[in-house]
Amino acid sequence: MDLRRLEQFVAVAQEGGFGRASRRLSISQPALTRSIGGLEGELGARLFERGPRGAALTAAGERLLPRALLILNEVNRAIAELDSSHAVAQGQVRIGVSPNFLTHVMPRVIRDVVQRAPQLNIQVLTGTREALAAKLIARELDVGLCIVPEIVHASRAETTELTFEEIGTEHVEPYVAPSHPLLTGQPTLARLAEEKWAVPFEHSVPYRFASLFFQQGLQTPQQTLNSASLQLIRRAAMESGMIALLPRREAEDDVKAGRLALLPTPELVMSYTAGLLLRRATTVPPPALRLVVDSLRAVTRAELPA
Repeated sequence: MDLRRLEQFVAVAQEGGFGRASRRLSISQPALTRSIGGLEGELGARLFERGPRGAALTAAGERLLPRALLILNEVNRAIAELDSSHAVAQGQVRIGVSPNFLTHVMPRVIRDVVQRAPQLNIQVLTGTREALAAKLIARELDVGLCIVPEIVHASRAETTELTFEEIGTEHVEPYVAPSHPLLTGQPTLARLAEEKWAVPFEHSVPYRFASLFFQQGLQTPQQTLNSASLQLIRRAAMESGMIALLPRREAEDDVKAGRLALLPTPELVMSYTAGLLLRRATTVPPPALRLVVDSLRAVTRAELPA
């Protein structure tokens, strides 16, 4: 079987049509159509149903897709291992990062990568999981490091084009200034519903926070501040009397220094799976990207034990 045809089949399946796949592969649409027709003839099965809205996988195509991805990934891995001894990491790598990881993970990743590949240019962009996924699909990013909720509402393009590699667990908890009056007692959820809150602008965090109160039949607390800046969330607790939802690692230095205090409310400890968003590999990733991904894995795993 021609691996090139297999890669073309995967591209059509992921793009949902021959036109988009031909642009992605930089070949003409008639040539791509002939190649897929040759693959169908070789397999003795129709792989796509063509229609005005694109190309949909047939039952045979649905069975072939995961096997095709596995074959291509194994070939790519073998090639990568063979050339790793003499490959030089250079060029540019674009990393998308949830705000949770900017302070603790990324400085260590950058230090590690710069030591191993000083000629490499690293670009870092922050955003929610949804924003990072969209940019990966649009090929505006090379890899994403983010958190995901228990239930992920993902688009079809996201599920067919991206993979999520679980690495560890992130905990988000409520923190207040050490002088906050709530620290003198055992605050109930009903009492906390009356307070003003500073909540990170990860799409799932505000929703999940509000749901905790809604499920208890309580009023939804006022989210006075939503921001992607965890530094601003921290300052809102220190200086404005709000309760701040923060990742445990983000708050630990402030707790040790006496600038913040954990508000002991087990019901409001929210756990999230953390890991890497990657495009499904159909070509050999460049040495620079492999180096960055390896560093992201190692550092995140050390910071966030599973």
